[in-house]
Amino acid sequence: MHITSGEIENYKSFKGPVRASFHDGINLLIGKNNSGKSTLLDFLSLSVPATPHRSLKSLPSRLSSNTSPVRGLMSVVFSPEELLDFVRHSGMNNAVRLPIPSPDSPFAQSLGYIGTPAEDDQKFLSWLLVNGLEFQLEFDTNAWHAPFPRLTSYPSPQLPFGTPPQYLAFRLTLQPDLAIRRENFGSATLPDLSPMLTQFIQKRLYLFRSSRLTTSNNNFSGNAGEELRPDCSNLTGVLDLLQRNHGAFEEYNSLVSRVLPEIKHVSVRYLGPGQGEIAIWLHERSTKRDDLAIPLSHAGSGVSHVLAMLYVFMSEQSQMILIDEPQSYLHPGALRSLIEVFKTSTRHQFIISTHSPTVITASDASSITLLRLIDGESNAVPVDPRDVIQARAYLHEIGASVADVFGAETVLWVEGATEEQCFPLIVRQVLNKSIFGTVIVGVVSTSELEAKRTRRIFEVYNRLSKGPGLLPVALGFLFDDELRSEDTKREMRKLADGKVHFLRRRMYENYLLQPRIIAELLTECDGGKSGGYAEADVQNWLDTNGNSPRYGKAPDFDPDRPWIEYVDAANLLEDLFTDLSDARMSYDKTTHSVDLTKRILATDPQEFQEVANTLGAMLGY
Repeated sequence: MHITSGEIENYKSFKGPVRASFHDGINLLIGKNNSGKSTLLDFLSLSVPATPHRSLKSLPSRLSSNTSPVRGLMSVVFSPEELLDFVRHSGMNNAVRLPIPSPDSPFAQSLGYIGTPAEDDQKFLSWLLVNGLEFQLEFDTNAWHAPFPRLTSYPSPQLPFGTPPQYLAFRLTLQPDLAIRRENFGSATLPDLSPMLTQFIQKRLYLFRSSRLTTSNNNFSGNAGEELRPDCSNLTGVLDLLQRNHGAFEEYNSLVSRVLPEIKHVSVRYLGPGQGEIAIWLHERSTKRDDLAIPLSHAGSGVSHVLAMLYVFMSEQSQMILIDEPQSYLHPGALRSLIEVFKTSTRHQFIISTHSPTVITASDASSITLLRLIDGESNAVPVDPRDVIQARAYLHEIGASVADVFGAETVLWVEGATEEQCFPLIVRQVLNKSIFGTVIVGVVSTSELEAKRTRRIFEVYNRLSKGPGLLPVALGFLFDDELRSEDTKREMRKLADGKVHFLRRRMYENYLLQPRIIAELLTECDGGKSGGYAEADVQNWLDTNGNSPRYGKAPDFDPDRPWIEYVDAANLLEDLFTDLSDARMSYDKTTHSVDLTKRILATDPQEFQEVANTLGAMLGY
């Protein structure tokens, strides 16, 4: 059993109608805070309070009122086995009625069904035993119901509005064999299928909200039953029953330890008549120290969620498991392990709301729906799961990951890890601005962009920019100059749709050649130098070596350019550290460049004014 679609109208942030589709396996609802993810899960859990939509469109003035009903549709697929199980437990003495197919429909024609002979009915019933059915539930104002019920698996005859469809009534027989046989009794004698169908589906639906679960120590032993209640209040009782099945309980504990390795065992201990509590063992069970096990109420909020989810996961019946923002109570490592457990299921459907890159990249989702709030209204945009796989591959090619950029509104791509760390510092301390909503991400780990790789980066960017909004919009690229000719720069700008910019100096490290600051860093880091390093020593070394052909020469198009602007500063600093320290120190590009940046910003931030102006222009300051 699984949900195939949901459609909401006039409910909370959904003015609608807004539709989302789902499949077997893991389905994701992604989006920013307050985009409607939790609201959609509430709707799918069939626990919809009549809360009409409120926005400027529905309430244009303070005196306006929204009298339109809250409406919704949800389609659920039953497998043949689940259809039979429903008939068995429907309270209708193994009898059920279904709308007949439309005889002139392609569906009926494919079966050779014309709707009159008994053998034609048997063809239809045999089809049911192979294919199952898709039911559509409707919500109108205050309650879920399944009128008639409406079936989406096959077309029924078109009848005037308000006219009930014609039914095919039949009875399920289990002896001497499993079959469905046609019975000659009027459909009017059968009870209404609607509430029974809704109740049956509700028993297979679990919504795990981000708030802490509240379990009771009173729902203990035989009083609990084997089914976990939707609010999980009887978790203690159902685990008590499960631990009596030693094989199943060992499997359950194995799953718990897989997700939460620090938990070695879970048990339920007796507290008195009708009383018990879940005990969490943080030590090996072989110690027999049950007195050291802590009550579940003393464990983190994520523990109770995991225990309840895994209990439902072990159910032999298919369940529809809805999970709201699991990253709010689970560490990324535990979250990834939980998703890996879910992926092993062939029975259950999972619908998870999240903004976690861990969930998105680990889930291999069968469907992804992007929710957005625009002018107070939520809307849903389907995302092809293959786009996530492609995005991961593209980002890997340029040295980034989904975790680096997901959730941001815009991204500024820069040369590498050094610039990724230093540029936000410069924006904050020189421009006195924040970069809320924008991430700065390094695209390569080397100090050069070869022409072939440059083309590939822009090709990847162009592919990502054509996606459905899973990744943020690129503000642009800010790269090292690397003495490129104006023709080369012009070509790169063309490849990047004009979004590529260059530092005025050869590379970022050219802005770090400050003798006093370098001497301070060397003195602090090199304990083997008696008396430390003097600014004059650094200045003399730079004067002697800075203009050496070893570190590059002035470009032909600008021979009067000062050496500090065109020198290969990364290699220059590497040799400076090695020579002055007698090889005791080596220059680490990322670590030492960030340290130098912080020191310069603390004493003379205007040294970065040129870089800051470029960043400010790209960020729109």
